[in-house]
Amino acid sequence: MEFKDRLFDMVEAGDLHADTANKKLIHVRTVISKVFGADFPEEKNPFDSVSIKVHGVGKRKPFTPDEIAKIERHFEQSDASDELKALNYIAMNTGSHQKELVFLTKNDINLASPIPFIRIADNEFRDRVKSGGARHRDIPLIGKALEWMKRFPEGFPTYQRSGGSDALSAASNKHLRPLTGKTFYGYRHRIADVLRNSGCNDSLKDSIMGHTTPGIGSHYGEGYSLEKKRDALMNALGFTK
Repeated sequence: MEFKDRLFDMVEAGDLHADTANKKLIHVRTVISKVFGADFPEEKNPFDSVSIKVHGVGKRKPFTPDEIAKIERHFEQSDASDELKALNYIAMNTGSHQKELVFLTKNDINLASPIPFIRIADNEFRDRVKSGGARHRDIPLIGKALEWMKRFPEGFPTYQRSGGSDALSAASNKHLRPLTGKTFYGYRHRIADVLRNSGCNDSLKDSIMGHTTPGIGSHYGEGYSLEKKRDALMNALGFTK
């Protein structure tokens, strides 16, 4: 079931196509069927009816500017916890997804830096972020992401636990779905879209999103500076220096 959940998260994030994920589930179903048939004939295979479906073209739609404004107005008036509000605002302006955010620690939150940023990397709660590599990155904090991060300089204790990302998704989506029909992943897809439409080059966009840029050159050097990333985000989101 953990394997299935990981596949679902990858499909939701746009990192894996639903058809590919379902082919992987077929292998799990086959293995369990053999084991249950031999050792647990009275048990029903829990994967018999399990499949991953994504509506549309294979990934969640981004929030529109009007929807972002609606979400902001909603949270200003909402009785949601400050932790929940903070995590939504940080995702809104960084494109980080819930699994990256809930395990932030005080060592990953760099507010005293000339350009404040969060570090998505291994720590005491996780050995790596997804497949590692490009997923490990520094993301500048701007606007309300910075404002709300200052309220939680040591992370988010309510969600800093096993299953915390699922709890964050469930709690957030109770607010987001009635407003927009979309989910927490809409923040991530929005950042990818606004960066792309702002003229930001693909390799810089990928360095912010944690994607691997195709091409051998992407493996060399230290990558983009925080200043470059900050400027790209500010330009894409309409902020002025």
